Amino acid sequence: MVAMLVLLAVLTASLVPSLCSPADSATTPSFWSSNINSMFSGENSWATSALNEHLAAGAQLALDHCQEQFKWDRWNCPKSAFSRRGLKPANQETAFVLAATSAGVVHAVTRSCSAGNLPDCGCRMPTGPATGSAMGETDGDDPILADLKTAQQVLTNNPHSRRSTAASTSDQDGDKNDVNGVSHNKKKWVWSGCSDHVAYGEQVAAKFLDFLVKRGNDAWAYSSLHNNRAGRLAVRESLQKHCKCHGVSGSCSLQTCWMAVPSFARVAATLRRHYDHAVRIDFESGHGKLVLGNSASGLVQRSADRTAPSVPAEKLVFLEESPDYCKINNTTGWTGTKGRTCSRNRGEGVGRAERRSCKELCRACGHRVRRQTRQVSRHCQCSFQWCCQVKCKTCVETVKEHFCG
Repeated sequence: MVAMLVLLAVLTASLVPSLCSPADSATTPSFWSSNINSMFSGENSWATSALNEHLAAGAQLALDHCQEQFKWDRWNCPKSAFSRRGLKPANQETAFVLAATSAGVVHAVTRSCSAGNLPDCGCRMPTGPATGSAMGETDGDDPILADLKTAQQVLTNNPHSRRSTAASTSDQDGDKNDVNGVSHNKKKWVWSGCSDHVAYGEQVAAKFLDFLVKRGNDAWAYSSLHNNRAGRLAVRESLQKHCKCHGVSGSCSLQTCWMAVPSFARVAATLRRHYDHAVRIDFESGHGKLVLGNSASGLVQRSADRTAPSVPAEKLVFLEESPDYCKINNTTGWTGTKGRTCSRNRGEGVGRAERRSCKELCRACGHRVRRQTRQVSRHCQCSFQWCCQVKCKTCVETVKEHFCG
């Protein structure tokens, strides 16, 4: 009996450390709402030292991945696109910038919550089925008690236990029982551990970014709020289930699972697909119900949120066509594509946009493709020397580049 209790304690210990602390378990919607409201009680009170760093990190994340996604496009996501100065044109590119910024803030804040880097913010305790399988069974609302029960059941059904002779015989006959005695052949798992609290990141992003446009009731405000929301949804829809095996002798008879946000590269790729299939809302033609107007000038005729056309929430929307990015635009400061670098790489793993970049950036814009060589310095022949430094030589190599001239 003593040996049984010791084994139960060991198995339970492997489950419980991944759970949130008791303080984090009180993460009900009302708790997070009140926490957000207290941080954003004033119009500018969002600029707290705790959040400001992570909001900036989210914006930088969006910029970096935006430039990576559009590296070989005529519009290559300049830093000025992320400036909040002036009213941006409601085109496809602005739609992507808004969605990417929103997603970046959600991603950065959510990751910071899970890492414990924000005060009064932590991971999300399981709120769905505490114990389950493909059948979706429930085992109460207390995840810790549910895990303890699961540990007891696994111990009872352990073929190495003297108490589980009948159960092991049944398993050998192909009748595998889950923790509630339901017969099926699928591996048992429980929702446990600390899932990334994406809802907290969503609330911070909405409170901060939507505040910048929520006072407008015109078409620009509607499209901006819609794209902000699309960015938040892109993070939520990209959540991935991660599982960890438990069991005697590595048998993986039980898995604990939790939800986590993926790398932002995956979110950015999703938003790029939404950009490629963005929906234009044409209100002037009479197809839309929202009347164009400028809320600042008092020309708004009806409220956007009451009369906006129905568009799927995950879609990006825009109001006007993009300009010709081949040409210089002195008003916006756009420099055109002359001087841009293009690629003639054709190797494995080279994307379609990169393969076509010289054509799209240069020849299609009336420029010639020119070649230049330049010297590039890099570290090479690095070696570790005791103790404790790494010494490298500086190698100079000649690289060939193509550009629009």
